[in-house]
Amino acid sequence: MQSTVPWRREFLAGAIAAAAFLAVYFVARFIWQIPAVPEAVAERILSFVPPALFEAVVQVLGTLAKKLNFYAILIAIVGFGGLLGLLYGRLLARLGSGGNGNERTPTLLLYGLGYGLLLWLIYAVTLSPFILRGFFGLDASVPVYNAVATDVIAFLVFGLVLAYVRQPFTREAVESGAENVISRRSLAPLAASGLAVGGAYMLNRTLGAQSQAYLADPVDTTTTSPTGEEVPIFQEGFEGLEPLVTPNDEFYVISKNVIDPTVDVNDWNLTITGMVENKMVLDYETFTAMPTTQQYCTLQCISNEVGGDLIGNALWEGVPLWNLLLRAGIQPGVKDIVLHAADGYQESIPIEKTQDPHVIAAFRMNGATLPNNHGFPVRLVVPNIYGMKNVKWLTRIEPVDHDFRGFWQQRGWSDEAIIKTMSRIDAPRHGASVSARVEREVLIGGIAFAGSRGISKVEVSIDEGDNWQEAILGKSLAPFSWVQWKTTWEPPVAANYKIRVRAYDGTGEVQEEKEVEPAPDGASGWHSISTRITGISDGQN
Repeated sequence: MQSTVPWRREFLAGAIAAAAFLAVYFVARFIWQIPAVPEAVAERILSFVPPALFEAVVQVLGTLAKKLNFYAILIAIVGFGGLLGLLYGRLLARLGSGGNGNERTPTLLLYGLGYGLLLWLIYAVTLSPFILRGFFGLDASVPVYNAVATDVIAFLVFGLVLAYVRQPFTREAVESGAENVISRRSLAPLAASGLAVGGAYMLNRTLGAQSQAYLADPVDTTTTSPTGEEVPIFQEGFEGLEPLVTPNDEFYVISKNVIDPTVDVNDWNLTITGMVENKMVLDYETFTAMPTTQQYCTLQCISNEVGGDLIGNALWEGVPLWNLLLRAGIQPGVKDIVLHAADGYQESIPIEKTQDPHVIAAFRMNGATLPNNHGFPVRLVVPNIYGMKNVKWLTRIEPVDHDFRGFWQQRGWSDEAIIKTMSRIDAPRHGASVSARVEREVLIGGIAFAGSRGISKVEVSIDEGDNWQEAILGKSLAPFSWVQWKTTWEPPVAANYKIRVRAYDGTGEVQEEKEVEPAPDGASGWHSISTRITGISDGQN
């Protein structure tokens, strides 16, 4: 028996059901912090992309790359739902049902529930292990009951909506033979799906505001050391020069997630488990009451290009990681400390690194509560290594006896991730026209950074590297923060010039000249800009 429902309507019914299916996951995403299936699929696909290709795409599309990948998967899921709608119609036809429009609604809804349950079973033993949630979702990084319940509900909703939407299509096809009419009733689930997604978005904003509202306090970005010592800066006369301390809302943000987690501080705990004598579970109030330390530290993303802006300097406050491990009673034989995050992200640092008192679990940034996009309520700050190991939304600390390879190491990126020496020209901007002063001086300035090695010297060249002049260094806020540098230059004539910069670390070693792409160990190369000098009269030439 062939179904009398036109294939276009079968497909549309499946697509609408897929939208409802996605809505369930997005609602659960913001209630239980369970990554939606599209997110998990996008992340899994990312694991098969070679680092060089990944970096090339990111350099072209930036953060838009993740969003485009995510939206493409959403579209693919809706399209696949349409195909499942076609399959559902064929199955009903083979059962001798669903083709004449006379079936009772309860019967059809039972068929839909059965179809959804069948699809869930297939998903649970195929796709769920593929996206690293394990068979039936039992290896999910969130509470298993919540994860399994979300999966089951999503597939049952798919089946119910499919059956509900398809029924009026069937009756219209039998009664009128029209193929281009969609009943108002059939669009109800689609409208409900839209409302659910919109509601989930509003819920996310509400929870995000509530989770930090009572903790909010003014941001302090004054350029003083933790001891109150004033630090000279080079802001005057330097339009575009990077401030010595990066304001929270201007600090770079990089995340593997399309949708970052929103952690409710009332439900948050920091757990220390694994190779320890005493398992520890600390709530936010207990954690923040522990003895803390403050330090300026510059963080840089390993994807930062030569001259890039994925770098920032802030004052962090938190609890030394080694103090936490000592309190838990770390056992002999530990090799790595694995850090687990609320979004399922995992990284590790060697046990030797954790003994550095400057490695802290931070909960304040520039005098304010840690912002959500920087890892609220607690993140790790590890000087001298790239940002990917400075885990945000920290939930669990786990000493292990083996070399643990984290999220990005499994994708080919560096495990040691030691900061390379870098320098950048901030003023003048690349491509800008600069008018020389009356005294024919042009101000040139920027930043330099070499992690814990510090910066001993910065040099600038105006003639393709034939000659170099040493710049004046500002005072570093801390051993792990960048420095500002400046110099003045007297251009001989109004013309186009290429300005280059290079830095020397605290050991006297000059930064690598050869330009290397960020993947997999971080970028290297001397930054250069082109500028047009004006304002020098012919009489002065």
